[in-house]
Amino acid sequence: MPRGRLSRVVRDRRPAQRPTTYFCRGDVQRAIDTLKEAMQIFRETGNRDYEAFGFGELAEMYAMLGEPRRALDLCERAFALTGYENSRHDRAHVLLFQGLALLQVEEADRAAALCEEALRVFREIGDRAGESEALAGMGSVCLARGEARQAADLLARALDASRNLGIRRQESRILNDLGKAHLALDDPRRSADSHRQALDIARAIGDRLTEGEALLALSRALAAGGDPAQAATPAESAQTIFQQIGHRAREREARESLSRLRAKASP
Repeated sequence: MPRGRLSRVVRDRRPAQRPTTYFCRGDVQRAIDTLKEAMQIFRETGNRDYEAFGFGELAEMYAMLGEPRRALDLCERAFALTGYENSRHDRAHVLLFQGLALLQVEEADRAAALCEEALRVFREIGDRAGESEALAGMGSVCLARGEARQAADLLARALDASRNLGIRRQESRILNDLGKAHLALDDPRRSADSHRQALDIARAIGDRLTEGEALLALSRALAAGGDPAQAATPAESAQTIFQQIGHRAREREARESLSRLRAKASP
């Protein structure tokens, strides 16, 4: 790929041009290879801000793949590049990715602090999309802490913002998290409804990763509602998607969930 095009692909804010779009559509290796090739060029040409942006994008991908340690290392490498302080927007995003990766290794307090810092920066620079993401991140932190009501409130605010902005990928992901909050509040029917909405959007925009997440979460909501036989179908579909896109942790999770559901459904 020509160098000029690699630069545009990595930095372009249009969703169809970003490697994360390839990633969400299930073409994980293409996304990672594109970023790494671009970053090598940026390293050779001394473009440290672009290189740092690439580290941030990779961190997001590995956090979404359930590899938080790798994501955290990439965040640190982004922060270590000189001049990156000048890009408050990109830095705030990496703070958010770092917080969500810390949440996966059960460091909720540090995760909360980083999500709050990211939220503060997004508000100061007037980035409403980033603000919505940060609110959703804080909702995830509250959910991990067992603060389901506060999580639901934060996620509802984030959902309203993403809908007003028309960011459908963000909307579908927030709906999934909101469904988890409803399940934690012992409302499996409302939980299932949120996950179905997330699933419809993910399928409409071709976001395979969120589709898999929605299917797996929907399965849990249906099982909690007392229907393990019906819950097995979305769990099986989720397993297939995660296998196809190479998300090993989620594939294993879906496989184990499916095994339990089938055992419960057996006479």
